[in-house]
Amino acid sequence: MDRRKQIVSKPNTVREAIRALLKKEEAKTANKVLLGIYQKGWAANQKGQYRSVNPYPNGTPYWEEWNRGWTECSKIVKRRASDALEGQLTGGG
Repeated sequence: MDRRKQIVSKPNTVREAIRALLKKEEAKTANKVLLGIYQKGWAANQKGQYRSVNPYPNGTPYWEEWNRGWTECSKIVKRRASDALEGQLTGGG
């Protein structure tokens, strides 16, 4: 088993540095699209839609991101509800 740390290569030239930066910009653009889909899933949960209503094809990154948004919203809603119930039981209103 090799326990040595992997060497991280640094861009040696300006051209390589620019390429790395462009890749980051492409990732940011893709992330904005996925963030929008995440927000659509979140909004669907708030409207009361079931998770099975996911409009994207199963197994795609869009489907996964919508599902993740829906699930995260569900967790937050449940947590708020349990916190409110706990507050009522302890008299913290």
